[in-house]
Amino acid sequence: MSILMGYRKVAATVVCAVFLIINLVGAIRMLAVAGPLQTQFEHKNLNIVLLALVASAVASFRSGRSVSGGIALGVATALKVYPICLLAWLAIRGRWRAFRAGLAVVIVLSLTPTLFRGVNGLAVDIADWQVLAGSGWPTRRANQSLVAMWGRYLLGEGARGYAYAWPEPVLRS
Repeated sequence: MSILMGYRKVAATVVCAVFLIINLVGAIRMLAVAGPLQTQFEHKNLNIVLLALVASAVASFRSGRSVSGGIALGVATALKVYPICLLAWLAIRGRWRAFRAGLAVVIVLSLTPTLFRGVNGLAVDIADWQVLAGSGWPTRRANQSLVAMWGRYLLGEGARGYAYAWPEPVLRS
């Protein structure tokens, strides 16, 4: 009986040691990416967050949880517009529960600033957004997107952006 208890203690110690090593390896992995991840956030690059949300949505869809997948896509779409293509894909495929959940999340999260700024503040924000959206996209040399690259090659670039620079937006307060 005492030999069996000894084996159980040894087995428990080995299991604890294995979990400790796994956690240490995980911590080392997190430290390895902490610097680049922080740099992404400093440059306001949300692509890593969008990737995590889309991966979460895919995992949810694979496990049969379509509503939680739609919610994840809704959050991604509220952060940046282009994941709306994935919501459109849900509608095309007839996955209506996921589509409705995602669309509801997009609407709620997009209107959340109204709680803080009021309806008048929302109207000012929409007007400012329209001014900015209509002013074009003056890229700079540091922008490494595909669109910016072709813009530099095809349109030329001045100190303020493209040779055909758009006027600076005028924001209302």
